[in-house]
Amino acid sequence: MISRILKDPLLHFLVLGAALFALYFTVNPKPAGDDRQIVVGKGQLEFLAARFARVWNRPPSRQELEGMVDDYVTEEIYYREALALGLDRNDAVIRKRLRQKMEFFGDSAAALLEPDDAALEDYLRANAERYRRDDLYSFRQVYFSTDRPATELDAALKRAVLELRDGARVDGDSSLLGSEFDHISASQVERNFGTGFAKQLDKLTPGRWSEPLRSGLGIHFVYLEEHIAGEVPPLAEIRDQVKRDWTYQRSQQLKAEFRDKLRAEYEVEIQWPASGD
Repeated sequence: MISRILKDPLLHFLVLGAALFALYFTVNPKPAGDDRQIVVGKGQLEFLAARFARVWNRPPSRQELEGMVDDYVTEEIYYREALALGLDRNDAVIRKRLRQKMEFFGDSAAALLEPDDAALEDYLRANAERYRRDDLYSFRQVYFSTDRPATELDAALKRAVLELRDGARVDGDSSLLGSEFDHISASQVERNFGTGFAKQLDKLTPGRWSEPLRSGLGIHFVYLEEHIAGEVPPLAEIRDQVKRDWTYQRSQQLKAEFRDKLRAEYEVEIQWPASGD
């Protein structure tokens, strides 16, 4: 039971939220119940000075720090008065910003989670196709352009079939792609020959000439020398990538769970217009 409670995403959010609120009141202490008092403490002064130093690469002078404090106090006064007047309500920009801050809890909670190798191995197995490396092909081709007249092309193809079967040399038409390819990846095959050509290569038997294969470029006779099937690399080779993907997915899950838990505490009524309105 204790183990399940410790793994509950809502607990992660509550702990993170408590830490953030504790940090806020440490940096900006304010007596409870006194909305007319503004205390600029040591923590806030250090924060303002550090922000200035990051921009100007030097600490602020006393006069500059006093100016920043004055601006901070003015901002705090305006902020409190705006809340008192309800200016934060029905403002799309403010609503969106507050929603982003709430969603920040999900991202922060996920970032604090450190997956072990067992969790990453499980994720890798469940998403193996995402990490599978391309198939590799080594082959030769004889190309015929479909710009030829149909009767001439048909005769050339029939002649090529017989000559290749007898082991004779067939030149075909010239092609910018070339005639020999060594360990070219499936994605490169698709880029060069068009979508679906790699799947045609998958059906070929190594060590023999194919029947005519059609691509967006024309007609090809292919002699497949080698086909190396793509494999999923071991976790050790792609650990950083798998961890990034795991963290992102976990972040999305935590935010969804957090949203659903909060929504369950509200009664939502949607007053749809009558049919036809």
